[in-house]
Amino acid sequence: MDSVILWSYFIVILLLNYTAVKANQSGRLKLFYSGLLLMILAPIMAFITGALILKLIADIGEGAGYGGFFFGFVTFVNGFVMLAASFFISIKKNLKNNKQKDLQEKP
Repeated sequence: MDSVILWSYFIVILLLNYTAVKANQSGRLKLFYSGLLLMILAPIMAFITGALILKLIADIGEGAGYGGFFFGFVTFVNGFVMLAASFFISIKKNLKNNKQKDLQEKP
């Protein structure tokens, strides 16, 4: 049963990442906001995952808390990586725009 929880978690994370990237490419939601949303959802996912592990696996006890923390931490780090990627993408775009402006201003 624990492998079902693990695989479903990975599928959810992959779907969230895919949706965030597609929304960024279409211009509906910036990657920065997707990263912030994931970072905010991390504690909620940790509590839900910890509760599911505790309910579905009978004799786990303290391990459910550790499992929930791990899933929440991975979600938080994933959101932080999206935030950092958004930051570096915006820096790259600004440098490219500044370089093009400099080339246009020179006679």
